[in-house]
Amino acid sequence: MKERIPLSVHQIHYDEMLAGTVLTLIAFFMPMFVNVYNFGVMDSVDRALRGWDTASLLEAAVRLVLVNFLRALPHYTGAFFISESLEFFWKDRRIWWPNFALIFAILLAVYRSMYYIHHFPYDFSLAAFGLSLLVLMYRRADYRYISWKKKTLLIVTMIMAFQFLDIMPALDSLSIGRGEISRTIKLLAQLFEEEALLNALGIVGITVFTLFSSVIFLQFQEENHLRMLALLEEKNRESEHLRQMSELQNRVYQEMQYLVHDLKSPLTSVQTLVGVMKMSAEMEGREKDISYLDRIEKAMERMSDMVSAILYEKERTVVSVQELTDTALAQVSVTAYAEAVRVENNAAGAYVRVNRVLFPRAVVNLLRNAGQAGSPDRPLEILLRTDRVREEDTDYVRFSVRDNGVGILPENVEQIWEKGVSGRGSSGLGLSFVRRVVEESGGKVTVNTKPGEGTEMVLLIPEGESDEGR
Repeated sequence: MKERIPLSVHQIHYDEMLAGTVLTLIAFFMPMFVNVYNFGVMDSVDRALRGWDTASLLEAAVRLVLVNFLRALPHYTGAFFISESLEFFWKDRRIWWPNFALIFAILLAVYRSMYYIHHFPYDFSLAAFGLSLLVLMYRRADYRYISWKKKTLLIVTMIMAFQFLDIMPALDSLSIGRGEISRTIKLLAQLFEEEALLNALGIVGITVFTLFSSVIFLQFQEENHLRMLALLEEKNRESEHLRQMSELQNRVYQEMQYLVHDLKSPLTSVQTLVGVMKMSAEMEGREKDISYLDRIEKAMERMSDMVSAILYEKERTVVSVQELTDTALAQVSVTAYAEAVRVENNAAGAYVRVNRVLFPRAVVNLLRNAGQAGSPDRPLEILLRTDRVREEDTDYVRFSVRDNGVGILPENVEQIWEKGVSGRGSSGLGLSFVRRVVEESGGKVTVNTKPGEGTEMVLLIPEGESDEGR
């Protein structure tokens, strides 16, 4: 078997991917609208030549920096957002180097494509490589709690700082600023003997925007740290809330167990008295009283079974699907959403081995969630359906509760089974209880949902045999 490559992408942020792709495409149109002619760079160069004017030369240099900045802005920010949209993992550990490789590859592809499209050199020089490294430094810092608008501000200031490198004659040996207009401006500075002035302009520009970027970067670090602490504090509060809920649930459960246990004694006494009264009626031939006492005896037996099911919750009995659905429907008959419930009992004659008290409560929980899921733009519809199905050589009874409500967001589907979370975003224990009851019956539970369309909860319980069928 071929060994699986441990590099993987765990998450894709599609909004950032889309924004980055659009910005990168915009870059190919920028030279049509942003160039040295419509931004007055050539006019400033011409004035400097004709008037031997140093001020016009500096103006031309500043205008060129602005042109280069506006041209570079879309593809650098686009490459950053595309890289930011992907989270790479190596053997389940988050890594950053593929993000840098992706940024580098996108920028290199854009620069090469620009040459073929616009027929003039876009130089992927040391400045472009250095800017890629700075973008990577920000990416590696993993400021995940900073908004994309603020991230863009940092990238913008970094791009602006690096554009001043192209006008500095002192950096010619580093293959920076090799464009035709950049060389022309630096040549004029040499003729005017103002190379030091042009270098000073570059240093000032780089220093100002680098300091600005550094301040923003440090501010992001503090903001990200505070947001992270706030999130951890919120999680701690949620954990404490869940712990308190769990303690309360355990206390209530214990009290319920004591109460149910105490009910067994009076129930046994009543059953004994009914038995004695029935024997007396039989001896005296009172048929009508015998009939009434039979009904009371059967009702007491059902009540005793229900008490036992609560007291011994892991105890399973064979129950018909018809009885389970009837019990669940009886419990929701007084609710506001009862009229919206429709039943298709295609497995009424089937039997399952479940807790005859807790399993109907699980179905009631699903019906209640469906009743709370209504969408304001259409009448609520709830379908409780049972079917016989066969999966993996096992016969199951399929209980499904489907609604046409608001649905559940994909990112919340896995969380709904946790204690303290319900399918509607509020705190609760309903779905956690449902999963526990189903799994303890040897079954499984799944959810199918589409936001805005509705949700279907499916319970698969192994089919059993009735006591009469043994």
